[in-house]
Formats: sequence, C-alpha cells, structure tokens
Amino acid sequence: MFLDTCRLCGCTNKLCESHIVPEFLYKPLYDDKHKMLGINGLGNRGAKPLQKGIREYLFCNTCECFFNDEIEKPFLSEWEKIIETNVPKTYKPWDAISIKTDYKTIKLFTLSVLFRCSVSKLSTFSGVNLGHHQDNIKEMLLNCEPGDENKYPLIANLVINKGYKPEVRYISIPVEYREDCHRVYGQIYGGFMWWHKVSSHDFKKYNESIYKNGNLETFITPIHEIGVLHYAKNALNNPLRY
Repeated sequence: MFLDTCRLCGCTNKLCESHIVPEFLYKPLYDDKHKMLGINGLGNRGAKPLQKGIREYLFCNTCECFFNDEIEKPFLSEWEKIIETNVPKTYKPWDAISIKTDYKTIKLFTLSVLFRCSVSKLSTFSGVNLGHHQDNIKEMLLNCEPGDENKYPLIANLVINKGYKPEVRYISIPVEYREDCHRVYGQIYGGFMWWHKVSSHDFKKYNESIYKNGNLETFITPIHEIGVLHYAKNALNNPLRY
C-alpha cells in the first residue's frame, strides 16, 4: 500500500492494489500452474505469462471493501447463475435470446469496470476517457443507484466459442467507437461483450438490452467475429521486437 488519493471517495489514504477487472473473472483463464497469457504485442512472441489480473493502486481499503461487498459479490452470484443455468442450452450464432437476471446488479458492475478503466493511469486503459461522466458514474456507484435504462444504457452480446459455449476464457482491452458524436465503450469479460453508451443527450438508434424487469436481451456472437480479437491475433503474429 502507499499514500495517495482514493479514486472513489477522494480521500488521501493508503491505497490497495486494486484489480481493474475483478480477479474472479480471470480464474477461467489460468492453467494448472496458475498462469495465463497476456497479449501485448511486444517482445519476441507478442505476449507474456501472467499470474494475476491487471492491478493498480486506486482505492482505499474502505472503498475496496465497498466494491467487493456491494458490487462484485452480487455480480459473481448473478453471473454464475447466468452462465451455468440461465443461458439457453441450444442456440445458433446471431440468435437473439432473452436471459433472466438482475438489472441493478449487472449494470452497477459493468459501470464499475468502466469507471476503473477511466481512472486508471495504465496505458492498457488509456482508450477510456469518461470526462465529466466519470463523476456522474462515481456517484451512481457510491449510491448503488444504476439509474434508468436509458442512462448510460448497456448492451450485452453473449460471446461463444467454436464449441457453442459461452467463452469465459478471454478478457479484452476496452475499445471505443463513435456514432453521431456519441461515445460507446465495449469490453469482453465473463463471456459477454459489454457496451455502454456514454453521452449527455439522447441516442435514439442505441437501444439498451437490459431492462429493469430483469430481462437481458442479447445476440449470440461468435468470438472469431469480434474485431478486438483480430487485433490480439495480429499482435501475436507480428510482435514488436525490442
């Protein structure tokens, strides 16, 4: 731990080495030696083995415990039910399916990961800049208030592998795209590609996919058709040597 400003409460305190994406989502990535492959495009192989998910000194112990108890643990319980029980047993690529879940739990967790990416100083997450929305989302997290469906609306695509199973063994860097002056951020973890629209004004073409009644409407998305994975593949095949 070292002394600095907590990115959540704003107090000067000893900070914990916090995960950007919580560690439980990395567990499916580890091999029998508790190592996983981190693709960075550098070195002779374009990758390096990792034994822990990406961490950074971000939050004081009180806020770290708050995240763990109020946001991460509820999501873990809900996520396990989604993956093990609530995902239909049969489907085809690009099918539209409905999954029963908890609106507040899912939205607060995905916003918390987006917030962590934004406050991070690591180059891996430099593509996320929430601007004044960062403070808005921080207040939503502190108050455990997910907002209405159209406030930072969430779209989720269920990512499947060649075996037609949810692909939980991949965590991507966040990516940004713009449409009609709106920012949309997407990141893969937990078997889904999660997209949040971040804008101060209405975006009529952007329809949320999770509703307060607990319905998560999602498309089945083959992992090999996701653009950020093509970037990772190119990084492995054409590493920068130093």
